[in-house]
Amino acid sequence: QKIDIKKIEKSKDRLVKLSKRRNGIYTKLCELSVLSGVHIAFLGYTDSGKPFTFGSPSFQAVAERFLNSEASSSSSLQQSIFTVHHKQN
Repeated sequence: QKIDIKKIEKSKDRLVKLSKRRNGIYTKLCELSVLSGVHIAFLGYTDSGKPFTFGSPSFQAVAERFLNSEASSSSSLQQSIFTVHHKQN
């Protein structure tokens, strides 16, 4: 069944949809990681500011690798990612 992709207006309905779809999102991310051999870190926020993360092999491992790479140049982004992840755990 195809659904229209548009923002759900009611905040409560959005949270219900997120809770129902979150495991599906995590499943797809895990499958992508296994099939392609990539490491994945996913960070999302609810409207109320509550973070949720997924990582393969772990969010922390992928974030540390990203933050310690030479390609990473934004120290404020680095600090924000670690702060959010530590608050969640």
